[in-house]
Amino acid sequence: MDYLRDIKPILSARCFSCHSALRQKANLRLDASQLIRQGGESGPAFKPGQSAESLLLHAVTGTRQATPMPPKSEGEPLTEKQIALLAAWIDQGALAPVEKIPEDPRKNWAFVAA
Repeated sequence: MDYLRDIKPILSARCFSCHSALRQKANLRLDASQLIRQGGESGPAFKPGQSAESLLLHAVTGTRQATPMPPKSEGEPLTEKQIALLAAWIDQGALAPVEKIPEDPRKNWAFVAA
């Protein structure tokens, strides 16, 4: 299981619209591996090796009273295959390289008033 090949594309396609540098609903960012581990208002998104207890998996499956993610207004739910990949990645220890944390694009010099 490779984070950059298998996991990040899922998060990018289905989660970044609400959980990245531009928007951080529930104070959660999923656009860098170390931020996923940090989690948001509800705590860490997961504990490596424990997918059954993962807040991230509960959110994408809508289980344990979690609001299903992504919301219908933000796109289609994850497929069973995508959910299985996330679960397997977490169960295998959620290995991922340390990534450069993306900055809010609104803070780019081109958008800052002089």
